[in-house]
Amino acid sequence: MKSEFRSIRTSLLLLSAVASSAVSQGATVRPPFTTKAGEWPSYTGDTRGSRYSPLEQINAANFSTLEVAWRFKTDSLGPRPEFKLEGTPLMVGGTLYATGGTGRAVVALDAVTGARLWVHREDEGERGAAAARPLSGRGLSYWTDGREERILYVTPGYRLVALNAKTGEVIPSFGTSGAVDLKTDIDQTIFPDLVTGEIGFQGAPVVARDVVIIGAAFKEGTAPKSFKNNKGYIRGFDARTGKRLWTFHTIPKKGEPGYDTWHDGSAEVTARVEQVQKSGDELGFLADALTQLFTIRSASLAATRDVWQIGKANIGAGARVNVALLPQTLELTYQTRTPTGFAIYVRLR
Repeated sequence: MKSEFRSIRTSLLLLSAVASSAVSQGATVRPPFTTKAGEWPSYTGDTRGSRYSPLEQINAANFSTLEVAWRFKTDSLGPRPEFKLEGTPLMVGGTLYATGGTGRAVVALDAVTGARLWVHREDEGERGAAAARPLSGRGLSYWTDGREERILYVTPGYRLVALNAKTGEVIPSFGTSGAVDLKTDIDQTIFPDLVTGEIGFQGAPVVARDVVIIGAAFKEGTAPKSFKNNKGYIRGFDARTGKRLWTFHTIPKKGEPGYDTWHDGSAEVTARVEQVQKSGDELGFLADALTQLFTIRSASLAATRDVWQIGKANIGAGARVNVALLPQTLELTYQTRTPTGFAIYVRLR
């Protein structure tokens, strides 16, 4: 077991070295997101996911004297009030961005006064009502190239939408009229149909330079009704155009590494491999713009039997798999078994 962990540590060091080398060979490095100026531009605060802000005005000495400065109610942002508000707002340039309401609307507020600047909401009808992950979700993402600023989020009906961060208007050149249908172009046919097919995402997209990375999730607290179900793949999209750049098959397809370890053809039908983005130990995504290394630390396997045998390790339903991916391209270097699954590393070209 100790040698196994040493191998994991060595591979991570090698991977970081390769990534750093590529950056040093003339690649243009965009400044990473940071909280140093009191902003919160990413779901986890900064590019490295530190969840730390250096602000000092509020401290242990004055915390008990704080008063509410302003309040914004989200009751009108959906057909009914929401009682499960779990989102993490972003703050960039004095503007607070957040999702809210049962319809998962996006709001922009003045961070000082709480004044509403704009609101955007998609009416998805039956598709939104049948969402695998409904309500306001866990947040949204901010992207900029230094000139243009965008807000990106995933709707309950599993569509990636790009908005003008200043006005809240959709970006017409992104996807189809401002949105990418995530139930299509996913290397599988979503069944029973695009309206009711069980697949979605409630997390904030990951922004790694000009790549928007989206995972998948399914209904909470349930098991698939059948061993034939939709699969949760991970995809990278161009932040400017919405074009799909790559897909990582969490259950390998025929001809891909690891396919033959899924016994009795189970890779063809096994369902519900999902990527979970949560706080604390269950953080699902961490993007580092400096090394261009994208890590998924908790892809959960919800198999349709109690135990699937993956490779040579028996992993129960709900097990964790550690995966490292590159935002721009995908290249599998090797994988190794950990106490609860496999660690898969992808090398930077």
